[in-house]
Amino acid sequence: MTGLGNRSPAIVVGCNRHPASLSALGTAARLGQPLDAVLSVIHAIDLADYPIDPDSPDWEEHCERTLRAVFEK
Repeated sequence: MTGLGNRSPAIVVGCNRHPASLSALGTAARLGQPLDAVLSVIHAIDLADYPIDPDSPDWEEHCERTLRAVFEK
């Protein structure tokens, strides 16, 4: 890669729970491997990551499960 010196190429990809987003993440990872690229995954937590009823007694548990599911994929 001309002009990069000793730096590795970088790939930045946004990710959420949408199937197209997860597909983009997989594509970025496959592309980055042969390039020995640094892969940065960006996920901004928004209201779609949280359960509907904040007054539910197990609301925090639902939040943790949902966010864990996003990051474990």
